Amino acid sequence: MARFTAGKAGDVPNSGKPNALQDALSKAKPTDGHPNQSMHELEDGTRVLFRKDFGEQAHKLGEPLQGKGKVDHYNIQIQNSKGKTIENLHVVPDGKGGFVRWGKDGVVKTD
Repeated sequence: MARFTAGKAGDVPNSGKPNALQDALSKAKPTDGHPNQSMHELEDGTRVLFRKDFGEQAHKLGEPLQGKGKVDHYNIQIQNSKGKTIENLHVVPDGKGGFVRWGKDGVVKTD
């Protein structure tokens, strides 16, 4: 099964401070049932899932990309110990080197 991994070290700014998301990604293991998905479980049972939904795994998304058909994107999902999703962040490359991203709060950010 393919593994979703971070890019080159220079791709993510390093502030010198611990970064929980980078730490979870570095410890994530491939999951059963979905190609290109990895998961790390924290000590309290919280699960952090990383998924790359590109090509055959791409699917339709809601706002702000409603009506665009299947969209290549990255997904970062946080679930509590019972499996309830508490955050679901979508990150969509814009084709110009930037990204469109939004989570459960509906706030859309671009860069």
